[in-house]
Amino acid sequence: MRKQSCRSCGAIELFEILDLGFSPPSNAFLELSDLANPEQYFPLRLLFCQICKLAQTEDFHNSETLFPKTYPYLSSASATWRKHTEQLVQTLVKDLRLGKNSLVAEIASNDGYLLQYLVAIGIPCFGIEPTRIAAEISKSKGHEVYNAFLTRGLAKSIVRERGYSDVVIANNVFAHVPELLEFTEAAKELLTPTGTLVLEIQYFPKLVSGLAFDTIYHEHFSYFGLTSMYNLFSKCGLTIFHAEQMPTHGGSLRVWARKAKSKDAVPLSVQNMLNEESVVTSLESLFSFKNRVLQKRDEVRKFILRLKGTGQQIVGIGAAAKGNTLLNYCGITNNDISMIFDSAPSKHGKYTPGSHIPIRPLDAHSVEEFDHILVLPWNLVDEFTTLLSKSGVSKGKTLHILIPLVKEFRI
Repeated sequence: MRKQSCRSCGAIELFEILDLGFSPPSNAFLELSDLANPEQYFPLRLLFCQICKLAQTEDFHNSETLFPKTYPYLSSASATWRKHTEQLVQTLVKDLRLGKNSLVAEIASNDGYLLQYLVAIGIPCFGIEPTRIAAEISKSKGHEVYNAFLTRGLAKSIVRERGYSDVVIANNVFAHVPELLEFTEAAKELLTPTGTLVLEIQYFPKLVSGLAFDTIYHEHFSYFGLTSMYNLFSKCGLTIFHAEQMPTHGGSLRVWARKAKSKDAVPLSVQNMLNEESVVTSLESLFSFKNRVLQKRDEVRKFILRLKGTGQQIVGIGAAAKGNTLLNYCGITNNDISMIFDSAPSKHGKYTPGSHIPIRPLDAHSVEEFDHILVLPWNLVDEFTTLLSKSGVSKGKTLHILIPLVKEFRI
């Protein structure tokens, strides 16, 4: 039990359900000159609130520390995510009857990975993106972007300037927010009285059942199930009228919400999902999750030692945040993996935090030299397999994924 106020409901006693040790922020990639300097390490512990069912990391930092203006993550780097986003836009246009007189806002719009599809069909839109690199890329595509963190003050200013939004999209951003109530109120502030808030979050029950502990990192303050999201929204005057599970990120939840009215009732589909979650988020289940993670760490270490024993070099693909959690928790360093290939130019020439593995551009010629290839963002294994196959990598090359299971895939 730890004394920390819950980010959602304010309860002051939270259960510790997982301790992943100390590690640097997972997206704090290093320059060559940084390697001679000490890194800043923080505890990575997962706590759970029994009152509102929100899983959350232990407090010790703020958004500005973890999301500097030079934050390197770019959403467009993943073809899988771009396709998923294009389909989301098509769904919104059809189901919410969006047109040229509509206004759509996206919170955490990154490099314009979603805005581009709205612009292409002539729907007025704008993004809110705090990191400079991503915001500038989006602006260079002709998008309207507010380069700032969303607050109620900013939301009110935007409404005065542009009016209210018919749709507010917030994909994979609620996890990154320490001040949940302020952020949720700000998102609501942007909406028209009948507007819709559509968001996606990594689905905590899937994280537990799939043993995806590598998706726990400092930049994710909170881990939501539908129950914890429902409780947060109820506190802020929002009601969830639809929810559905999605395959992205190893298991996500898409939620549709609007400003609450007194006559709103909980839809049966939402109520059924709330009932199902109670088993997965029981303390008994969560403590079992902790023991399974410890077993997985031992399994991964033995696997790496076995590969090293072959005398062949091991390389990685995808310098993702989840990979950095895995590497640091399992004690895997540049002595084990010689390099990681990644398609994002913002990471090329840099080194992974903690493990200090050099990052190189992803191309078939480079990968061809190696026999053992670890896919660190395991949710994208199909994308990488297709990419390498089409790029001319010889058949028979082996791709390994370590989470949630140690598996091998042949190109």
